[in-house]
Amino acid sequence: MQDIFRPDAEEADKLKQNFTSQCAQAGKVISDADVILLVTGAGFSADSGLAVYGDVAKVKAYQDRGLDYRDICQPEWLDSHPGLYYGFWGQCFNDYRENRPHEGYHIIARWRDGKNRNDVAGDMRSLVEAEREGSAVRMYECEQSEPYSCEGIAGAFFCFTSNIDAHSFDVFQACEIRECHGNVEIWQCSDWDCGGRHRLWRAPLDCRFHVNSENMLAPPDVDSDDSDSLKATSKTKIGADVARASVGHTFGSARLDPLKLLAWSQNSHGWHTGENSKNYPKCSECVSLARPAILMFGDFDWKDNEAQMTRWIEWKTALYQLCSKRSGTEAPLRVCILEIGCGLNVATCRSQSEVTLTELREYGGEGKLVRINPDFPLPDDDDIANDTISIMAGGLESVQEIDKSTKH
Repeated sequence: MQDIFRPDAEEADKLKQNFTSQCAQAGKVISDADVILLVTGAGFSADSGLAVYGDVAKVKAYQDRGLDYRDICQPEWLDSHPGLYYGFWGQCFNDYRENRPHEGYHIIARWRDGKNRNDVAGDMRSLVEAEREGSAVRMYECEQSEPYSCEGIAGAFFCFTSNIDAHSFDVFQACEIRECHGNVEIWQCSDWDCGGRHRLWRAPLDCRFHVNSENMLAPPDVDSDDSDSLKATSKTKIGADVARASVGHTFGSARLDPLKLLAWSQNSHGWHTGENSKNYPKCSECVSLARPAILMFGDFDWKDNEAQMTRWIEWKTALYQLCSKRSGTEAPLRVCILEIGCGLNVATCRSQSEVTLTELREYGGEGKLVRINPDFPLPDDDDIANDTISIMAGGLESVQEIDKSTKH
């Protein structure tokens, strides 16, 4: 099914040959834009040395069990096999904590800073503030359940991502981030009916899971398994024998400022480890096992960060209001949707990009989609083809090339 969205051989060759010119076009669009909406998927994290959807579970321990990523990424394992559950999510947690976000984040942050110096950023913030005045009670309720404090209002930039590594918080402000599938740093009680005060909470900064490197299982307690096999799986640099990242085998550099812009938890007492189960975090209220607040497959118990979702809705509403306000004038609002590494396995982000582009045009804005993807760079909807710049390459190399054509 995915092949119908893949460029044919002739078109793929043309896109690759035109890489530099396509990036130059994208640079002009970004320079001319009043607002940048960054939309990222797993392909963007791949340049930080992390695994993408198709490779994350490609390790011998899972292959021996006949499991792929979709099989493992199921909440049911917490009850039926907690060792497998915490082995996988614990190692993902360790991998994300260890690896540094790549340079592309910082390049985009510089573009953001340029946009936020313009009047449009102030206009966006004013519209969000006006929206909040009309729903102050609702926002207050969301903030009380938020796992971290968040100051400020997003201006002419927002990041919408399906990535669960929380790397955006090393570079972008918390008020300008929407994680549609959650992130591995935020945890929740596995009991949906738990009436605890702490709906969501952050994992401690000194947390590290212990995972058996041979069978990828996590024992309940640090001292309950053989010390030789209990060492966390080691980071593997790119070599002749390993070509792609997988859980426990990553290629990135050491993380320098982990979660620098993620304020400490407002619900700091949610995380609890009990006697003989120090490797399995629990809810401090009801002592049920804790789980990462990540949307998994077949997951009906995920608790979204409602305050974060509300900020995203407020910002997008303000975007459309400003499009409408400037519609028909000599200065329509120009928006660049910069989408990087969003594939088709879970197409949430691709859909968000295309729907937003269509809607902002309906409100009178001028939008362009820059889609960067080494496999599926074409628009899924033919109606937006004329407003899409397709770049068939990796995220980091494309952002670096685009940066050469942007106005600093």
